[in-house]
Amino acid sequence: MNEENNIDDFVKKVLEIQEENKTSKLSHKDLHAIAQELGVSIETLEAEIKKHQQRGEGFLKFNNIDDALKALEHAYTLNPENLDTLKMLSKAHFLGWKQNKETTFKTKVLEKAEEILDLDTSNDFAFAIISHIKKIDKNPALINQDDSFLWSSTAKENKQNEEKEELKDLDKVKVKYSNQSSKKIEKAKYEEGGKGKYNDYEVIILENNGKGKCKIRYVGWGNTWDEWVNEKDIH
Repeated sequence: MNEENNIDDFVKKVLEIQEENKTSKLSHKDLHAIAQELGVSIETLEAEIKKHQQRGEGFLKFNNIDDALKALEHAYTLNPENLDTLKMLSKAHFLGWKQNKETTFKTKVLEKAEEILDLDTSNDFAFAIISHIKKIDKNPALINQDDSFLWSSTAKENKQNEEKEELKDLDKVKVKYSNQSSKKIEKAKYEEGGKGKYNDYEVIILENNGKGKCKIRYVGWGNTWDEWVNEKDIH
């Protein structure tokens, strides 16, 4: 089976589980488990996400909101925790709201902005777009004014992320990874004495929030799969 078929099967499986569980997205760990099951590599997923991000960005340049959303929603299905995808989706829905004045677009903008803040609690783009929408609610005429400052904040964040990539002194450690849900981890430890249920992955600690959580990057996987994990699972 070729890589393209693997990706198609991956998307189909994800959508089936979403429908079954009545949810719009799956967790990073659930997606990783599905990818492993279907033989889809992280590199293949990242390339597919990037491809649809580029399509979405290209359509946005020409105000083709429908095709932009189609491409970006596909990228979102592959990884709903990718900040670049969430920002582009926010922009697409915002431009859709600006063009069509339909409140469903505005609702989606706010939803995606909140998802961004769930992943990055100090994200300037999310703060800016939520605040701008509230100003428009108070003064609707503002919706027709220049909003390029929103997208320039995204460019600034991208530059900061690139600078982070250049850091050479970040700690490399290993993290415990289980395909089981967190509720089953203690039971698995008890039943099997801590054996067989875990794999060790080398990661880089990007940030420690001082409250028992660390933001990590899996070595060799790129920033698509960055996530927050419990500090106790790092060793």
